[in-house]
Amino acid sequence: MDLHSDQNYALVEKCLGNLRFTVKCDDGLTRTAHLRGSLRKKTRVTPGKFVIVDRRTFESIDNKCDISYVCDEADEKVLKKSGKLEKILKTEEFHGEDEIVEFSVQEDSEEDVDIDNI
Repeated sequence: MDLHSDQNYALVEKCLGNLRFTVKCDDGLTRTAHLRGSLRKKTRVTPGKFVIVDRRTFESIDNKCDISYVCDEADEKVLKKSGKLEKILKTEEFHGEDEIVEFSVQEDSEEDVDIDNI
């Protein structure tokens, strides 16, 4: 699948309702995506699905886009093999020591309350 200059591959992270989704694009940005009208009754979009989004070039802020295509399982396999989804699938590794969290108990200076007398 070839993309136009204003298109990106994206991974659906969260459903927001009203045909809106939070997607993580292959350019590293998280955007709010809207499902186009032609796809509303034809496809089902769930978190974890790969989609093709069109960036809104007519808006000055680059945080919104439109879902123009929902990839099926065969498309996902081809894209994963070709390496086009590597930027989305990469996760940052933790290179450090585990933090130790210590809790302390504060003693109350008030009188003890007898629960039976309440």
